[in-house]
Amino acid sequence: YVNTAKDELKSINVFTSAFLEIKFTDWLRFRQNFGMSYTDNERSTYYPRETGEGKNYNGRAGKSDNFYQNITAESVLTFDKTFADIHHLNVVAGFTYENTNWGGKAINASNFPTDITEDYNLSQALTIDAPTSNRGEATLVSLLGRANYVLKDRYIFTASYRRDGSSRFAPGNKFANFASGAVAWVLSEEDFIKNLNIFSNLKLRASYGQTGNQGINSYQTMVSLGSANYPFGGITDNGFAGDTSKGLLNKDLKWETTEQWNVGLYLGFFDELIGINVDWYMKTTRDLLLDASLPYSTGYYSAMKNVGKVRNSGLEFTLNTININRNGFRWSTNFNIAFNKNK
Repeated sequence: YVNTAKDELKSINVFTSAFLEIKFTDWLRFRQNFGMSYTDNERSTYYPRETGEGKNYNGRAGKSDNFYQNITAESVLTFDKTFADIHHLNVVAGFTYENTNWGGKAINASNFPTDITEDYNLSQALTIDAPTSNRGEATLVSLLGRANYVLKDRYIFTASYRRDGSSRFAPGNKFANFASGAVAWVLSEEDFIKNLNIFSNLKLRASYGQTGNQGINSYQTMVSLGSANYPFGGITDNGFAGDTSKGLLNKDLKWETTEQWNVGLYLGFFDELIGINVDWYMKTTRDLLLDASLPYSTGYYSAMKNVGKVRNSGLEFTLNTININRNGFRWSTNFNIAFNKNK
């Protein structure tokens, strides 16, 4: 079998990345990132008569190829400056672009007069299957911004915003906005905490954030055509009709959104030999992108919809200790426990 069956795969894989950074001043710089990946595969198969795959077909051959290309570009402008030794401001503005292209084709043939030509001359086959091919493209763009302000190394404020656009959704729903914010208070830097001589680190934090999910197939919201036969002039002719294989078309699909609230407290003792972390969270996902079942009377089995929401909440505790750390020997332990609820 090893000496007679043929299954060859030739692949080309290219991965590259580059960046350009311009430093205008000590506190303002621009960075341009670029990345590209490209994969090209070509497969040739031939199973002669004496193999299990080819004996019922008098030899069976196949040829196929496919490619996948991904291009990413990121433009980021960063402002980072400290004022009067107590104010630190970091602001980031950026734009990202990601484009994916893919495609492929394949053909199979069988019933060869001889095994000598293998897959090199498919025209010799008496049975040639209908060729198949595919082609696709998807694009994702994002406009983003983030500001981080620190006062006296103890009061921390962060706000961010992004606007994402996906080619997978129909016009009117391609773009969605997502925001987040966080505050933190390093209490261990306050004199009234330092005077207690208990904590080596004490930090209280709270945050809120939104993220999006574009988890649908490309062209899920677009009308597709498929080959179909139809009667014309008393005979059956070949033509095209709406493709129903991907279910009922839904042009109202939009981004799935996840919102999360977090409140946490960190306590460090004895120069961080003991660390205790307590976190409460509530995570809600709405406009879930799900393949919902439909009554068979509609003529479809399912349709992709934005339906329902899921909420997860809980409390998590973590205890970290460094028991021994001397003479090149370190022994640490970690303990955590969580109480989670799903609704």
